[in-house]
Amino acid sequence: MQRPAYSTTKRAIWLNCFLAWAVIVLLAFGAVWGSDQAVAFAQIALPSMVLLIGGTLGIHRHYGSKDFAASHERGEPPPYQARDQPGGGA
Repeated sequence: MQRPAYSTTKRAIWLNCFLAWAVIVLLAFGAVWGSDQAVAFAQIALPSMVLLIGGTLGIHRHYGSKDFAASHERGEPPPYQARDQPGGGA
């Protein structure tokens, strides 16, 4: 059986967080420079970006280990070692 690779999930999480933080930083710069449009947009975008970051990380942390827990409940050993780094090479 082949070991699982989580590189796509890891890339998606990093990309989501990076883009959300980029929007937050751009809105902060816009507010500092006195842009009324940036301040108005921030009222909607800032809470959304914070929830996106927290939600993405929270969902991944909560559901990311369900397959490992399910295999333990059935008494089957997982096809990988518990301390292996995903995508770390064989």
